[in-house]
Amino acid sequence: MDSQPANTTAKKLLIADDEFELRTLLSAYFRRLGFEVTEKDNGLAALQTATTERFDCFILDVSMPEMSGVELLKKLRERGVQTPAIFLTAHVHLEDKVAGFEAGADDYLSKPFEPQELEYRITALLRRGQLAPTATDDDR
Repeated sequence: MDSQPANTTAKKLLIADDEFELRTLLSAYFRRLGFEVTEKDNGLAALQTATTERFDCFILDVSMPEMSGVELLKKLRERGVQTPAIFLTAHVHLEDKVAGFEAGADDYLSKPFEPQELEYRITALLRRGQLAPTATDDDR
């Protein structure tokens, strides 16, 4: 499928994953589709970026250094950031997925996966119009 983001304004993705190869593969894939991509390799850096910039979707690895993806998303939700979020993980146990959904995830994708599947999941989230602003300065 020759997909493009829903409108002419580039949609912004935050991809936070400590696996360099996967992160750069996904970044290149989504840039080719016209997305603006910001990459972070740990949860703390992702938290700092996600609270100061607006994104249309977060792609978060569950297991990252400095702060897990689950803890990162909990902190963002506590600050009022309602940006759609998809977790990526090698964890296959139901309780791990439940923890992600309870933290505020909109979707969950187990590794390994095809980038095109992630593309379709992002497109579905964006189509639902679940976009929300990042936390305001007063919320920080």
